[in-house]
Amino acid sequence: MKRGTRLWAFLVAIVSLWLFVACGGSEEATPSPSASPTSGQQALRPLQIGHIVDQTGALAPLGASYLRGVELATEIWNADATRRKVTVRVCDSQSTGEGALACYRQLEGWADAIVGPNLFVGLASVRGVASGKPPVVISTVPFVEPPANSYIFQTIPNVEDAVAVVFQYFQRKGIRRVATLTSNDQPGNLAKDAASKLAGNYNIQLVRSEVFDPQAQNVAPQAQNIAAAQPEAVFVWTAGAQLITVLRAIHGANITVPVMLNYASMNLPLLRQAGNDVPPELLFFATDVFDPSSVAANRQAYKDRIETFNRQYQAKYGAVPDLLAYATADILFIVAQAGANVDSPAVLKQALESGAEFQGVLFEGYSFSREQHVARVKPGFSFLRWNPSSATWSLAR
Repeated sequence: MKRGTRLWAFLVAIVSLWLFVACGGSEEATPSPSASPTSGQQALRPLQIGHIVDQTGALAPLGASYLRGVELATEIWNADATRRKVTVRVCDSQSTGEGALACYRQLEGWADAIVGPNLFVGLASVRGVASGKPPVVISTVPFVEPPANSYIFQTIPNVEDAVAVVFQYFQRKGIRRVATLTSNDQPGNLAKDAASKLAGNYNIQLVRSEVFDPQAQNVAPQAQNIAAAQPEAVFVWTAGAQLITVLRAIHGANITVPVMLNYASMNLPLLRQAGNDVPPELLFFATDVFDPSSVAANRQAYKDRIETFNRQYQAKYGAVPDLLAYATADILFIVAQAGANVDSPAVLKQALESGAEFQGVLFEGYSFSREQHVARVKPGFSFLRWNPSSATWSLAR
């Protein structure tokens, strides 16, 4: 996937992660590859989709969002009588690689496609056995790097592509002195390495690079080192509960320059918990889904899809959807669209590779090819500003 496109194909290019097709803003508006059922759709059994998700264990809070996204997407898709129905079978991977592999073994003989694992610990265990044979496995993890012509697909752009988008933004704003603060885990280290590799391409000087343990209870020393380096902006890669620790450390170090976080940190409950202990300019790179009012008039169908999904999510769960829910909902819709007329997992793979555009909510559209199993997304990433007083995001121009 080319960095020149304005990804995020979250944080991913993690998602694909997200396909809804909407029709005119009605309650059932979602992605639909055809306007009316074909004889093939009427004759085919429901499309069988396995969902590997962490329902128990340390990763269960993230798994809950993934599960909600797939649940709601399934309801929306199946509510339209013109579509081939989907049936989802959920398997709890228990927040371990062993659990994810056991789920894959349990689902592979039944499923036409498998959604997830969507976290690295699970995907790392499944990738080796799933790559060369059906069914399709589609994940939001933004560093899967699925081999060409394999059965694995990735809906979120790669970490390096995401870092490039951030640096393009800094360059456009005239920011040259940048510090990084990244978690010492697989995605964080990829982000750190990408920043070192790409900084020169955008006339950026990395004045300080700090790393923290994802389990750390105190990141104040790293934040103070960054403050002493006097950067013009700080780029942070983190996810999960550590977000609060990081934000409070930055706030405590009196860092007042813009702070850019990755999309995986767009967790509304955690940001609300942080309250006002956040930097004055807190930015995220994500997509228009977090600020539907920013979607241009000539993209009304996409705006309608966002608003329909948000409304139904709020009604069902009493909460605002987060990135994880959007991402897995889109995966469900991608598979449902690709599988509308297929009769086997192998043909489903070919449908995904056809180059057809699958409509989504997190991203407006996704497409793959036989050589490229990382989704090409449109229109790419946007930059959003966090507004703590209203607990909302708005487009950062």
